[in-house]
Amino acid sequence: MATKEVILLKRVPKLGNEGDCVSVKAGYARNYLTVRKIAITKERANRKQVEALVRNRVIREANEKAEAETLSKKIAAARIIMTVRTGEQGKLFGSVSAKEIVTALEERGITIDRAALQLSQPIRELGQHRVDVRLHQEIIAQMVIEVVSENPVV
Repeated sequence: MATKEVILLKRVPKLGNEGDCVSVKAGYARNYLTVRKIAITKERANRKQVEALVRNRVIREANEKAEAETLSKKIAAARIIMTVRTGEQGKLFGSVSAKEIVTALEERGITIDRAALQLSQPIRELGQHRVDVRLHQEIIAQMVIEVVSENPVV
C-alpha cells in the first residue's frame, strides 16, 4: 500500500496532535485529511507552519493542564450524596450510573465529560465509593460518592 507523510493541523484521535508528522495511507490523506483541512502534505515550505502549530499546542496543553488542576480541586472538595430507592434489606433498585454522577456534579457547577469518569461498573451498593475522574493525561481527581437510601432500613 502507498503511504504519505502528512502534518496534522488539528488533533485526530488515535493518530496524533496538531503539528505531528504522521504516515498514513495515501487514500486516507487525499480523500479525508486534506479535503477537510485536517492535514497538509509534508513539504519543506510547510516548516514554519509546523513550528507555529507546535508552539500553539504547547501553550494550549499548558492551559488545559492548569484548568484541569483547578477542576480537580473543585471535584475533590465536592461532597456528593446520591439518594436512591432501596428494598427492605437495603438492596438498591437499579444502580447509580456515570450519567447520574455527572448530573449531580453539574448541579454543583462542575461540568465534566461522562467519559472522564473511571467507573468500571455502575454502583450497586449503599455506602461510600471512590470514583476516579481523568481530567487530563497527567491529572486524575478522586471524589467520594455516598449512596444513601431514601427510605432508611430499620
